[in-house]
Amino acid sequence: MPPRRASMKKAIRNFVIVFVVTAIGALTGCGSGGNTNPIGGGSVASISISANPTSVQVGKTSQLTVSVVCSGTCDQSYALSANYGTISGTVYTAPSSVPSGSTATITASAGGKTATATITITAAPAVSISAISGTTIPQVGVKYTYTAIVTNPIGSNVAMTWYSSDSSVVSINPTTGMATIEKTGTATITATATADTSKTSSVTVKVRDWVLATSGNYDVYLVDVTGTENPIQLLNNNTCVLRSFSFDRLSFACTLGSKIFIYTTDGTASGTVLTNTAETGLYSVIDAGFSPDGKHLVYQAIATQPDNSSKAEIYASALDGTGQQLLESETVTGLVGDGPHYSPDGTKILWHHIEGGAEYVWIMNADGTNQEQLINTPSGGGVWSADGNEILYYHITVGGIYWINADGTGGENLLIGGPVSHPTPSADGVRLVYWDNNTLKVADTTTGATLSTLNFTTGTPLMAW
Repeated sequence: MPPRRASMKKAIRNFVIVFVVTAIGALTGCGSGGNTNPIGGGSVASISISANPTSVQVGKTSQLTVSVVCSGTCDQSYALSANYGTISGTVYTAPSSVPSGSTATITASAGGKTATATITITAAPAVSISAISGTTIPQVGVKYTYTAIVTNPIGSNVAMTWYSSDSSVVSINPTTGMATIEKTGTATITATATADTSKTSSVTVKVRDWVLATSGNYDVYLVDVTGTENPIQLLNNNTCVLRSFSFDRLSFACTLGSKIFIYTTDGTASGTVLTNTAETGLYSVIDAGFSPDGKHLVYQAIATQPDNSSKAEIYASALDGTGQQLLESETVTGLVGDGPHYSPDGTKILWHHIEGGAEYVWIMNADGTNQEQLINTPSGGGVWSADGNEILYYHITVGGIYWINADGTGGENLLIGGPVSHPTPSADGVRLVYWDNNTLKVADTTTGATLSTLNFTTGTPLMAW
């Protein structure tokens, strides 16, 4: 081959090789990191991330801002991850509890590049517990719900873990704060912020076993059933006549004239006066009882008519006297004695009815409908057993304390004989207190056996337990 032709053929071959190498280089990109998007010919040069704020409380959020810088033109999409908490879009949410180290690391990645930001996770502010009214001296056999007031400027709810120092005295649900008062004694209830166990607060409660009783001068006392403490006088100077405990044993009602007084049982005796207007005429309230939820009262009264006759009435109303509803009205001077009383489930009412000169226990629905006589013998006002399955009452003519099934079946059964009256069951239903010749006694609700005689002998047959 002539030298000139061979030289030209070699040049063409070299040109083809250079062109192919150049084309391959254009397809594979440049730079050590490569390019996640071959279109555009650039790569991710750097990535940065920031958080605002950089410190958040448990369960709160922080806004993330990410910046991707390209060398040339590249895909600026990125991925986010966190070692603690969750990310939705560009919003970070702290976990519900403070992690070890209390710091979350947020990682942003794109095109082989990464960047991090740190967020400090803090617990809720300090916690203080405020016991519901009266729970510093809770009653045996009753359930209470303790609540914690959280000092928190942003108003978030903080989960609590509850603990009792002596579960044999007060047992408590660790999540809900629902406490069951088991027996007399002292226990400390502690609330701990679940998110930060260093945030705690406590309240010490002294569990007592009290019965309320009215003295001959219509003073109200707390009488210790165990006999270990002297009676505590809550009301004096003929303040009012004791009528009933609330179902949670945190309040009690007493009456004076046309007024109903509601007091707390924590020893402060700070009360509220409710003045109610009857449907007709002026009247005197002679008994009052709480609804199980503590939101209503049922009470009986004697109203004076324009012709000076008397009318017996039973009313229900809210605690402030509003929403008054007439449940029963009679044109005789009846409805004197004990009651009316709501059933433990709030659906029924017992009341003391006088008919033809004889006294009986009647029952009706909470709205006043379906009235019927329950006890067929002359009887004082009936009271419900703690579970609502039975009704206790005392026989006026024969004497003695009897019980009958709440639906009227099973006949009348003698529990305690003799000149005794006014049975009042305890909250746990295993005992009852009653009057025996102006002496308070405690008996077993199953056998009627006397358990103790209380240190309170100057009373009248009016009490609540």
